[in-house]
Amino acid sequence: MCLTLLMLAMMGCSERVHPEPAPEHRAPSSAWKRLIARATAGGGTDYDLIASRRGILDNYLLWMGEHGPEQDNMRGSQSGKKIAFLINAYNAAVVAGVLKNREAASVMDVSAGLFPAGGAGFFLGQTFRADGEWVTLYHLEHQYLLSDFEEPLIHAGLNCASTGCPPLRYYTGSRKGQVEEQLEQSMRDFLSSDQGIRPVEDGYAVTELMSWYADHFVDWSDATDLCSYMADYTEGAVSVWLSQQAPCTLTFFSYDWSINHAVASAEPDP
Repeated sequence: MCLTLLMLAMMGCSERVHPEPAPEHRAPSSAWKRLIARATAGGGTDYDLIASRRGILDNYLLWMGEHGPEQDNMRGSQSGKKIAFLINAYNAAVVAGVLKNREAASVMDVSAGLFPAGGAGFFLGQTFRADGEWVTLYHLEHQYLLSDFEEPLIHAGLNCASTGCPPLRYYTGSRKGQVEEQLEQSMRDFLSSDQGIRPVEDGYAVTELMSWYADHFVDWSDATDLCSYMADYTEGAVSVWLSQQAPCTLTFFSYDWSINHAVASAEPDP
């Protein structure tokens, strides 16, 4: 209780990120989904492209502020729809946070409100409206998603605007099992990239993101250890190597916190 009250008090010292009023779009989710697909076509995220079409993001931010699991009375059986909404809300808020701090080379450089740089400024110092409440990125991730659902694949869906994180994508939970399938593919894609696993002289090295949340990957799944968890989402030599690690002893490489900006390939406007 004391910790909760402390966190609520600290949120009062955060900066609220308000989207600019924009003409209402009939389908803000569809437009935002198309813009994400285009902005990530070159790898990374083209923040300049998103900024040039800021109205699409702002429409989505305004919409997500008034919708969500509580506001839309989603049933307990609609966990996939809830997870998809909250991941998309988190990722949209991250993009808005980057656009608000365009001078920053890393989210770790951002200070906001009374929160200094080093992570606190970006993840606790900014609040965004989602599902009728003002929340921080930290609370969206840890209280609304991880604590409520205990689904390790959520880590493959959250994009923190950094080179080391899984790519920005839009998730859909309109049918049973859909978001789980999408998150499983995101985990496979992440662990098959240099951001996830890299070859080294004596085998492979793994991103330290996997070590940060090793207890989630193991305790919230049927895996016996982190190696066996990752083996299920890798192929070929990497999967064989992971399966042979008994006990599971891994080398981790440092997470790259630099902004994951990349210029998208030229395509027609969404």
